[in-house]
Amino acid sequence: MTERGLELQSTHNFTQVDTVLVGCGGAGAWIAMALSKTLRRGDTLTLIDGDIISKRNLDRQLFKEDSIDRYKADELAKQLVTKAEVKSVHEYFLDGMEIKEGSTFFVAVDNHPARLAVLNTVDRIGKACFMAANEYRDAEAYFYQGKWKEGPLDPRVYYPDLLTDKSGDPTSPCT
Repeated sequence: MTERGLELQSTHNFTQVDTVLVGCGGAGAWIAMALSKTLRRGDTLTLIDGDIISKRNLDRQLFKEDSIDRYKADELAKQLVTKAEVKSVHEYFLDGMEIKEGSTFFVAVDNHPARLAVLNTVDRIGKACFMAANEYRDAEAYFYQGKWKEGPLDPRVYYPDLLTDKSGDPTSPCT
């Protein structure tokens, strides 16, 4: 097709999208709501969160009282309206979890060990990750691609606490 003398050619490659959301609480639930509207039939959205909903979550997360004592990933999956396949995994994200190669990650967790596990997974098999994090003292949001590992755009380089801070790790027996 020609428009104003220019040859227009479609560059869109509509392939299946595999998206992983790690963290289904406050920010994660809002991210899932937005993602669910953009994914198509044949796409996959995997929700990963080992947390169980408690009463203290209700004032700031998208869950109702009848969801208390249930897994966040399962309850969030029930709320999504999408053409994509939605899977829920009620485990904490750990380095080495089996994830489909080429997946894109959205991460909304409240601890560095989970963030580090996602970065390591992106280095190994992922395309990229979008990370959003709120802490008591600070907040961060960034985009990362595995090809940036150990360079100036690697969050482990410019945010070295990711490598050493184990506080808030839900898999640790001491938290």
